Amino acid sequence: MKQLSYDTIKETPVLSRKETAFYLGLHVNTLDKTNIPFSKIGSRKVYSKQAVDSWILEHSEGASREK
Repeated sequence: MKQLSYDTIKETPVLSRKETAFYLGLHVNTLDKTNIPFSKIGSRKVYSKQAVDSWILEHSEGASREK
């Protein structure tokens, strides 16, 4: 199994559940409680790194709530 690192993650457009949790500094169970969009491949959840980054910006302190 590959070692998780930010260098590996920043080069990958699609992240596994474990990689996404690592990237966000969360436990995988906490990740499951977020509303970050994901896709399912079989029984696996995968996250677009672009969607994760957008979610971070949308949920940052001081982010505009207007739509």
